[in-house]
Amino acid sequence: MTSEEVELLRELTIVIPTCEKPKNLERAIEYWRDTPITVHIVDGSEKPWFEIGSLQNIPTITYHHLPAKPGEANSDNYARRLRFATSLPVTKYSALCADDDAFTISGLLGILKTLECKPDIDAMIGRAALYSKSEIPLIWQLRYGDLRNSKDYSSESVTTRLLNRDRAPWLYYGIVETSLWQALFQISFKYALAETNERLMAIVDKALCRIQIIEQIVWLRQGYVPRSNMSESYYLPPPTMFKQIFNKQRFADQKKIRKQVVVAIKYSSPEVSFIKARWLARKLSAPRILRRHKNFWRIKKRVIRKAIKFFSFISPETRRKIIESLPWRISGPLGYYKIKSETLAATTRTDLACFIALLEKSDIDFDKNELNEFEELILKPREELRLHASI
Repeated sequence: MTSEEVELLRELTIVIPTCEKPKNLERAIEYWRDTPITVHIVDGSEKPWFEIGSLQNIPTITYHHLPAKPGEANSDNYARRLRFATSLPVTKYSALCADDDAFTISGLLGILKTLECKPDIDAMIGRAALYSKSEIPLIWQLRYGDLRNSKDYSSESVTTRLLNRDRAPWLYYGIVETSLWQALFQISFKYALAETNERLMAIVDKALCRIQIIEQIVWLRQGYVPRSNMSESYYLPPPTMFKQIFNKQRFADQKKIRKQVVVAIKYSSPEVSFIKARWLARKLSAPRILRRHKNFWRIKKRVIRKAIKFFSFISPETRRKIIESLPWRISGPLGYYKIKSETLAATTRTDLACFIALLEKSDIDFDKNELNEFEELILKPREELRLHASI
């Protein structure tokens, strides 16, 4: 790493929210401790796992403890911790990262170099590599390779950015200019919503920022635990459609979402009229009750496939072109993604060696040494880590 790259990484702050996951934190600290990046851990655990303040012999990592107040729900505490986190960065760029995820250093450098030379871009994300610890060796695959790098998302027009929702990027784990990153989380997490705040944030980010995707592996994300491996007490089935429709809390949350979207639009584009901002907010935050029903996607796929089969006399190439021209909400369930076949192959679940071989055939840049070193860290016995939590 050159001195210029070190200085560039010093312009980045990463915030890691966590709660009751000390072993994940140990590995996160091990991953970030030898980098020049400023890291703030914001822990909502009942008791602190490390000494509060700068960690021992690691001046770049600071530990904060914000446990839940009496009677405070987990979602409220999480929102409060993220609002607190917006006061921490003093660097030029900021990002959020989960305690069981990581960013590649090569990917961060690629993004920071781009942001430095492109003042018309406010924020960037990269491609994600998903890993699963439920199997040994780890299973890897490319995720979100079909997110579009459309020029609409870097447009100066807030309307253009917001109305194109065709596989749009989102900035929950994006690298953002700090003042906009602070506004993004302050607006998105002003309230703790009954539904997740991520849906609101996926609108607010494009209201605030001009976004671009770098064709490089940046985000290393742990996959979800398969539902079959969850205990019955952990998995809660979704409420029925009837309960969703007549849920008073949902209506109250919809008002809050619309209000915050208007705030974001007026923050980034004060020239937009209040009437137009409200129209955009209503259009973008319309409830999706039917789509969340457990049978919706299954029925949708069946109907679309039968419709396509009805036109079986059309050549496969013509059918492919027809599917390609359809909106992604239809083409996606049919298995069509707007990415090259070489990139699509990397979405196959496989071991790291095969995953690297598939990535090498795609247009996505990556550093195979970083992937190998990260897998070694994930599999390393806890005793070999340099800093242990007080469990």
